[in-house]
Amino acid sequence: MAAVSTFDIGVDVETLGSIPVDSDFSENVLCDAELEIFNKLPATSSDGASLKQLYVARQWVRKEAIVKLGGCSLDRLSKLDLGELYFPDFSLDTFQRINSGCDYAMIDISIVNRVCLGALVWRGETQGILLSATKEGRNP
Repeated sequence: MAAVSTFDIGVDVETLGSIPVDSDFSENVLCDAELEIFNKLPATSSDGASLKQLYVARQWVRKEAIVKLGGCSLDRLSKLDLGELYFPDFSLDTFQRINSGCDYAMIDISIVNRVCLGALVWRGETQGILLSATKEGRNP
C-alpha cells in the first residue's frame, strides 16, 4: 500500500497467513475487552474462514497503523482498546471507513478476498480523506 498525505497517517498491510492465532500472540495484541470478543467468536465462518484469525489480524493491522502514526508503541498494544470497532464482513475486497469513537479514524482494507488485510489511520479531527484503488493485472 502506498499513501500520500498532507497530515500524519499510519498504514499497515499484512497477509492473513502471517498472523498467528495462538494465545501468546493474541494476549500481546488484544486488550481484555477484545479478548472477550475473541473468545466468543466461533472457530470458523460459514465459508470456512477462521474468524479468530481474522479478528486478531484485523486488530493487529489497526493497532500497527496506530503505532506507525505515533499513537502507541508495540509493547503497549494490549492496552489499546479498539474492541468497540466494527468487525466487518471480509467476504469481498473492500475499503470500509470506521468511525472509531476514539482519537483515531480509520479505513479497514480487505484485499484479494481476505488474503491481505490493512488499515489506514489518521487523527480523528483531520478531515479530507480521498481513497482510490487500482488493481494490477486487470484491463479497464
